[in-house]
Amino acid sequence: TAIILTVCHHVYCPKTSMPPVSRYNNRTIATTAAQIRDGDVYTHATTAAADQCVSQGLCRDMNAGESYKVLVLGDSNVGKTCLMHRFCDETYYDTYISTIGVDYKQKIIQLDEKPVKLQIWDTAGQERFRTLTTAYYRGAMGILLVYDVTNLDSFDHLTYWLKNIQENASPDVIKVLAGNKCDNETVRAVDRADGEKIAECYDMPFFEVSCKMDVNVEEAFQALAKMIKERSKYSGAFGLRDETPREKCSPLFEKAFAESTRKCSSC
Repeated sequence: TAIILTVCHHVYCPKTSMPPVSRYNNRTIATTAAQIRDGDVYTHATTAAADQCVSQGLCRDMNAGESYKVLVLGDSNVGKTCLMHRFCDETYYDTYISTIGVDYKQKIIQLDEKPVKLQIWDTAGQERFRTLTTAYYRGAMGILLVYDVTNLDSFDHLTYWLKNIQENASPDVIKVLAGNKCDNETVRAVDRADGEKIAECYDMPFFEVSCKMDVNVEEAFQALAKMIKERSKYSGAFGLRDETPREKCSPLFEKAFAESTRKCSSC
């Protein structure tokens, strides 16, 4: 039995005998009923849906030229979904709603006077959804790694995300680091210099951004897209293999990086 699903926003499957059917840009994809378990939070369904969408090219618009899959990663409540909405829709929502499952948007931009489609995926940063992210690394060409400058824990947990990227993403994947909520200077917990050090350590461009004030959001995504375009000229397909931490990283950060696979209830 096939169930029609869609890659959509804020996917949630309540405990019910009837599976939910959502719609996104009228693109629908199927998965088997056996993949949906009673009471699941849509994890198997959305993972299978995304895999099929990427592998079969259902998310592509052939009139848009090149298409880049981009992930937005980071802890819950750092503003990943807000960044997507600000960049794609030029909107900002002041009320926080936790993303359940996966959030997906797309935007066509101009690079070298040619249209390029960015397929932007926001995976939930909460611990119970971390198993969801692995499948979404497949085919990813760029990653916007986000922390909250007012939340020191979200900065410390970058070690987890960098380790996760190392283990699951292509070695050619482009990474850009973004410190969000830079408009909240009175409650800042992470200095700009600290963000710059980590970015330099892992060869990532660094931006402090603000969804609320629309600061550097466009610039961060544009920089990511431009670097993907340049990398794709020379590397071709984005393959999979492990990376090791940069030698120029401080011993303290390398130690944290090595220990970052431990479970953490707050990230």
